[in-house]
Amino acid sequence: IRCPQMFARVNHLRCWTGLVPVLLVLLLVAAPVRAAESATEMRFWLAWRDRGMEEAVREWERRFRDLLEGAQMVAIIIDLKSGVSYCNKYGLSLGGWTREEVMGRPAEDLLDDEYLARVIGVAVAPSAGGRRLPVSEGALLTKTGQKRWIQWSSTILRDTAGRAASIASLGEDVTELRRLR
Repeated sequence: IRCPQMFARVNHLRCWTGLVPVLLVLLLVAAPVRAAESATEMRFWLAWRDRGMEEAVREWERRFRDLLEGAQMVAIIIDLKSGVSYCNKYGLSLGGWTREEVMGRPAEDLLDDEYLARVIGVAVAPSAGGRRLPVSEGALLTKTGQKRWIQWSSTILRDTAGRAASIASLGEDVTELRRLR
C-alpha cells in the first residue's frame, strides 16, 4: 500500500522536475518579449497622453484667443525685447491699424510714452516681485495720430527664470468719459 503512494509522489516530483526547465525557458524567452511589449505599450500610452495634452493646450489657447478677440476691450501684449506681440480686433479697430502693421512694432508707436515709461519702469524694477501693475490711464495712439484714452489693467508676464518678459494689458476706452469730466 505504501509503495504505490510513494511511487505517486515520485511521479509527481518527476513531473515538476521536468516542468521546471520548461517554465524557466518560457520565462527567459517570454519575459523580454513581454517587457518589449510593455515598453511599446508605454511609449504608445505616453505619446497618446502627450497628444492629448497638446490638444488640450491648443484648445485652451483657442478659447483664450476667442475670449480676447471677442472682448469689447483693448487687449495688447508687449514683449519687452521685440515690441507688440499681440493686439486684439477691438484694439486694432480702435486704433485704425491692421494686425500686420502692429505685430513686432515698437510699443512707443501705439502707446503714449508716459504710460509706457510708468508700466515698463515698474515691470523691470528689481523690486517688482509681483505680477500685477496698478490700474492706470494711458493713451492708445491711432494711425491718424489721435489719442484714445484707455484705463489699463496690466500684468507682468515672466520667463522661467522669473525675469519680466512681457506686459499683458486689458483696457477700456474712457475717451468719452474724460470729455464729460
